[in-house]
Amino acid sequence: MRTDKPVNHNQVGQCLWLRIGTIGVGAFGIGLAIFLSIKSSPSMSAVYWLPHFLTHWADRHGRLCNFPAYAMLALPFLLCARRGWQRARVVAGLAFLIAALEIVQLWIPTRVADKWDVFWGCSGLLASWVVIELIHFVWPGPRR
Repeated sequence: MRTDKPVNHNQVGQCLWLRIGTIGVGAFGIGLAIFLSIKSSPSMSAVYWLPHFLTHWADRHGRLCNFPAYAMLALPFLLCARRGWQRARVVAGLAFLIAALEIVQLWIPTRVADKWDVFWGCSGLLASWVVIELIHFVWPGPRR
């Protein structure tokens, strides 16, 4: 594809590293979600390396903590997806992950699979998706 403007390779490289870093943050978030979902105790305060204020809040609010957790988990992937259908696939994939993690809890004796965990997790995903779609609608940016 020919353009009249020269390509700034520095800018292209910076954008690539930003995308790689963002996806890395998202991958860390998925690993954390898997760890917290399959650990033997549902108590968040049992995870000593998480900040106390966070674990205390999560233990008090129970399944509701899935809403902000999965809303934040979706953001790196939604920000990297350039098209609406790609963002829809991200949300579908993460919703599948939420459901799969709850199903896995059926085989962990000290855990209970709960449909409300799936509901609040998917609600967080949808909230992030709506916010990102609104941003893309109001401020579409350059077409690629």
